[in-house]
Amino acid sequence: METKIIHLSSSDNDIKKYENSTQLLGERLIDDALPNQTITMECSTANEFEQMRNRFRALLSTTIVNSPTEITSPNQTQQQNSQFVTIGTSDISETTPPSIEPTFHLRHLKGIMSGPAIRPLNSDLQTVAKQQLFEEPEKIQENLEAFREWIRKSAHLRSRMDDQFLVTFLRGCKYSLEMAKKKLDMFYTLRTHIPEMITARDPLDQKLHRIIKMGVGLPLPKTETPGSPRLMLMRAGIYDASEFTMQEVMKVTTMINDIIMIEDDNSIVAGQIGIIDMKNVTIAHFMQMQPSLMKKMTMLFQEGMPVRQKGVHYINAPSTFEKVFNVFKTFLNDKMKSRLYVHSSMESLYKVVPRKLMPAEYEGEGPPLQEITDVWEKKILTYRDYLLQDNSLYGVDEKKRIGQPKNSSSLFGLEGSFRQLDFD
Repeated sequence: METKIIHLSSSDNDIKKYENSTQLLGERLIDDALPNQTITMECSTANEFEQMRNRFRALLSTTIVNSPTEITSPNQTQQQNSQFVTIGTSDISETTPPSIEPTFHLRHLKGIMSGPAIRPLNSDLQTVAKQQLFEEPEKIQENLEAFREWIRKSAHLRSRMDDQFLVTFLRGCKYSLEMAKKKLDMFYTLRTHIPEMITARDPLDQKLHRIIKMGVGLPLPKTETPGSPRLMLMRAGIYDASEFTMQEVMKVTTMINDIIMIEDDNSIVAGQIGIIDMKNVTIAHFMQMQPSLMKKMTMLFQEGMPVRQKGVHYINAPSTFEKVFNVFKTFLNDKMKSRLYVHSSMESLYKVVPRKLMPAEYEGEGPPLQEITDVWEKKILTYRDYLLQDNSLYGVDEKKRIGQPKNSSSLFGLEGSFRQLDFD
């Protein structure tokens, strides 16, 4: 069996080559072009080693699934046959002399793989996928290939091509290939044309990291059953509106949603239920929610995300909320309008949302908010390179789009055409 060796370097003058190589490698793995791959990464310091490994983890987490993988890193060799490839931590100290070049070897035994490279669903989610999404396991590979072939022919579209990413759109569109094409195109179109919410998503940026540590948006860890929707808690009034903008908050929210798309089958298959806590929301918060921004936000999540939104529940809403709420609803389709609920009390919420799923601070039986926040802070940081590379590698090139190119005006309307909210 022929082995292809790709040498990747983390030196500053070779970063572009590295990025191109990882993307090319991902496509090769996905397209099954090579039966066996050995990747060697070399770097001169422990910091560089960590940086390289984290970058590669983002790629591996979405391209190598259900495949025996042999991993060798400095002073560490292990054979791993688990469902997910996890790269072990290096025991190289920060004082590693530059003359020592630690290496990381990964052998992907491609020939052993069969079927689509996606996580197997638990039995409950398999039932949901078949009954509600019309998923036929024996046809997933065929559907993915048809989807991928269309992407290749779409010159304007620079998309991730791995099975796990693409099946998210097929499932979110109930396996209508035409709807999945439109959703994926809109996913990348909106991300290209709303840079204020997508670009420079560095979780180590001082302000963004502080928002992450606040836990403004938190996917809750428990679901009612293994096949139930995921609860997403948003605490809209927890940040200082004089210090942070809604665009910055939305950057963190899109980070979390990107990770959900990769990791959370409950959200993708069974759907997501939003809990929006309006406690401590002030006029300053509402002033940030101008109509032009609300339209971009609703389009981003309603038309540009494959997550199935099963309902949005508002709690602790102040009297001034009605004005914003009425404007917000004008940007929603009829299905989403019918899934909005405003609760006057927690008891009202708990008639439709199981109390046991909510954090302890909401008189629920779930973990405390700080514990959930800490888990997600660590998770987001592990995806740092994935998030930073996402915008530079993927999106749309309107110059190459067949037909009428899209722009901010055609997507969102003229910026000055929206009446500004007034809270006098």
